Amino acid sequence: MRLQTIAFIIYILCVGQCSFRVRALVAVYDPSIKAPRCNSVGDSCDTRALLAGVGAYEVNAPNTVDGCQDNSPAYIPGDEAIERIVIKSKDGGNMAAGKLLVIEAIVTTASDVSGRTNTGYREIIRFYHASTSSAGWVYIAGGSVLPGSGMILFRYEKALPKGGIHAIRVKLGYGESSTVNPCSNSSYSTPYIDVDDMVFEIAAAEETSDAPSSVPSVALSVSPSVVVSALPSMNPSTSPVSTPLPTSMPSLEPTYMSSTEVTSLPPITTTLA
Repeated sequence: MRLQTIAFIIYILCVGQCSFRVRALVAVYDPSIKAPRCNSVGDSCDTRALLAGVGAYEVNAPNTVDGCQDNSPAYIPGDEAIERIVIKSKDGGNMAAGKLLVIEAIVTTASDVSGRTNTGYREIIRFYHASTSSAGWVYIAGGSVLPGSGMILFRYEKALPKGGIHAIRVKLGYGESSTVNPCSNSSYSTPYIDVDDMVFEIAAAEETSDAPSSVPSVALSVSPSVVVSALPSMNPSTSPVSTPLPTSMPSLEPTYMSSTEVTSLPPITTTLA
C-alpha cells in the first residue's frame, strides 16, 4: 500500500512535467501497412527476425509500405538478403526530433555468384527515409561490400527534424547502383535485390531538453561478422498489395527487449566514403 501511495504521488507531481524513458522496442508486423513497426516512442526500434530472408523465403514478404517487391529469384537461402533493421538514439534516451539517431542494417551477402551472368559486381546497400509529412522516399546513405563477405552490419547516423511517424527503407542489391529509385524492381535492375521497410515513431523536439540546434549526419560505416538471432523458417509467403505510409497508427501495446540485444554489436572497423 505504501508503494502504491508513493507511485500515485509521483504521478500527480509529474503530470505534464515528467518525461519517462521507454525501453527498447521490438517491432511487430502490422498487416494494415504491410511492414514491421514500433507504434510508440522508445530509445530504439528493432525488427529482430521479421525481415530475415528475401523474396518467397521472407515472412510477410515483401515487408514494404508501398508494395515494392523483392526483385530476386532467391533459389537458395545463400543469396543476398536484409536480415534486420535497428534504429536507436545515440545518447541512450528516447528517440526525438533533432537528436542523433543510429540506423543499423544487418545483411547477408551472396555466398556464391559464380553462376550469375555478371560475376564482377559488388553488393550495394542504400538507405532511404520517409515520413507522413514528406512527399516520398529520400535517399540518405549508401555503401558496398564484396559478395562472399558473410554477414555485415551497416551503420549510419542521422538526426530527423520532425517528430511523428517515420519509415526507414533499406535496399540491398547485387550491382544495383540506383539511388534515385527506392524500389528498383524495373526491368533494368539486376535480379538480386531485397527491399525492406521499418516504421517507427520519434518524439517532437520540444519533448526533450538535449536536442541539438542543427540536424547532423555522419558517414556510413560497416562492420563484419555480426551474429543475428535465429531466423524464421524458409517457407514462401504471399506478397501484399500496395499500401501508402499511414498518417496514424492503430493502438498496440509495445513489445520490449533487452538493450544488450543491440548494444552488444562489435565496434566499427571501416568507414565508407
